[in-house]
Amino acid sequence: MSTVVDTVEFIGYKKLAAAIIRLAAVDVLKLPERHAYRINAEEFFESEWFYGLADLIDLDPDCLRDKLLDHKTSYKRRERRETAIA
Repeated sequence: MSTVVDTVEFIGYKKLAAAIIRLAAVDVLKLPERHAYRINAEEFFESEWFYGLADLIDLDPDCLRDKLLDHKTSYKRRERRETAIA
């Protein structure tokens, strides 16, 4: 039988899982390509850990990875345009 404490702890774990995924996504999008944290984040998105955390928060891991790749590509294009203008 589940108690209120169990429910609160599970919600806390879901928030932690979402925060880990969010921080890894920021690292992939914002850090330079050869930065150690970005490399670790990219490896994370290929790992079983990512799939497990995504499952915990009911997130489609493949969809997120596709969106992340699309956003990363558009972010690079925007960054090049801003550099060219400056």
